[in-house]
Amino acid sequence: IKNKNKKKEFYLTDLVEIFIKENYKVSNFNCKLGESMGVNNKEDLAKLEKQFQEAMRKKFLKKGVTLIDPSSVFFSKDTKIGKDVVVYPNVYFGPGVKIGDKVTIKSFCHIELTKIGNSSVIGPFARLRGETVIDNNVKVGNFVEVKKSKVSDDVKISHLSYVGDSVIEKNSNIGAGTITCNFDGLKKNKTYIGENCFIGSNTSLIAPIKIKKNSIIGAGTVVDKNVQEGSVVYRKSKLIKKDKK
Repeated sequence: IKNKNKKKEFYLTDLVEIFIKENYKVSNFNCKLGESMGVNNKEDLAKLEKQFQEAMRKKFLKKGVTLIDPSSVFFSKDTKIGKDVVVYPNVYFGPGVKIGDKVTIKSFCHIELTKIGNSSVIGPFARLRGETVIDNNVKVGNFVEVKKSKVSDDVKISHLSYVGDSVIEKNSNIGAGTITCNFDGLKKNKTYIGENCFIGSNTSLIAPIKIKKNSIIGAGTVVDKNVQEGSVVYRKSKLIKKDKK
């Protein structure tokens, strides 16, 4: 499409001429009111986006999705949501989101390129992105970011954590403040956490690293070596007490 006209605008209707010249089959159909609109500026674009969002909200409400405040929830055209899902106010679904049944999405979550299994609870204030897979009955709590990771059934990441380029197996608990240190300045590295692991609060996992199943990592530990199955790992720092002078 070219803009050789007085207004220097691109006209969608020029496609008809282009397609006919290229021997494509061209036909017409009738749009419902509001389905088609000319966009000449940002204000027009915002109006059209508003119409699209209202249509998506009605679609999901009719399917039985509970939207506590529909006007504050934003969808993408490919958003997929299962049965008996509850979405709290102020949630954004970017492209590539698929949500299972009986999921709860709490307020102020930003979710894109993510698949969420059944009966999981996300948020509030959670960010999921980058081809992340959340399995069934998972808790991703407040101020947690998960990027390009696989989180298996019954895992809990309740608060204040970053999980990137990681695999977390079933029934593991990730304590508050746990960080997967995935970037070494040159490339992203992977973290693996096996089944039934307990990662204590304020733990730093220096990737690449593997924590094998049934292991316990003590609070405040910096782990830079692989941990074998059934291990207890901690670093004990000396507590210094001084009198005030």
